[in-house]
Amino acid sequence: MTKISSFSSMKDYISLATATFYPSWPFDKSDKVRGDLAIETLKAIKQMGLSLYISDGGSSEGFLTKISSLGYKIYTQKKGGLSAGRRQALTQASLKKDSLAIVLFEPEKVSFIKECLIKLVQSIIESQADMVIPKRDEESFLSYPYYQASSERLLNSLMASMIINALKKKGGAIPKKINEIDFLFGPKIISNKPHILDLFMDKYASKNLSDEKKFQCEVWANALFFPLFVALYKGSKVISLPVSYFHPKSQTLVEKSNPLFIRKREHQFKTLLDATKELLLLLENNPKSRIKYTGRFYE
Repeated sequence: MTKISSFSSMKDYISLATATFYPSWPFDKSDKVRGDLAIETLKAIKQMGLSLYISDGGSSEGFLTKISSLGYKIYTQKKGGLSAGRRQALTQASLKKDSLAIVLFEPEKVSFIKECLIKLVQSIIESQADMVIPKRDEESFLSYPYYQASSERLLNSLMASMIINALKKKGGAIPKKINEIDFLFGPKIISNKPHILDLFMDKYASKNLSDEKKFQCEVWANALFFPLFVALYKGSKVISLPVSYFHPKSQTLVEKSNPLFIRKREHQFKTLLDATKELLLLLENNPKSRIKYTGRFYE
């Protein structure tokens, strides 16, 4: 077990991984807001002296020039999809010498990096957990568009119930406080150990092409949700820690009354609910599952 006494003594043991995609920065309003937030986050990481690995899926030349000027090396994403980009960044982060904890996060989450990061990595570095899931508090949810906060809270509850039911069928232990896990909050802090990394490199897909749009495993599920579900199902040590995260006001203003984003959240809700159900059926070896395991990919 590695004991730490201060943030300065932690830094050598931490690596960060993220994926960027702002093809219309700075001309499109949404890309401008999100890209500017990403730049602010990357500046903060640089000031903190942390190692960051970035996979980019096709951002504008202007955005890439901007973050390159901060001194970051950018890995061009080899395959399409959010999950592929995250796997690629995670692969690079895992190779950092002495890295014990890897922080996988969305680059727009400025408050997460500035205010929440330090308290979350300690449990991994001191071998108290395999995976740490940050849990947003009441004030945090108030900083989101109402429809997003409501749908994410509901989906958190439904996912927890589905996993509990699957564990009961298996006869496995129910993790304490599983109902408190904030499944829908993207950042995850994971142990840089092969059996945990493998969960994030495992890839699932629809059995039938006609179901691809229904589950969209490579968009959200493979990198953001399935690794956590499998970890819980297999009995890895997953803990939830509260954070006082605040969603960026500029992002909330752009998204709160935009019907495109409302439809996106509705689609995401249905897609993730269906994908969760099918993954759990697969883990139970139920032939009725409509998704399949397709292999392990260190990008």
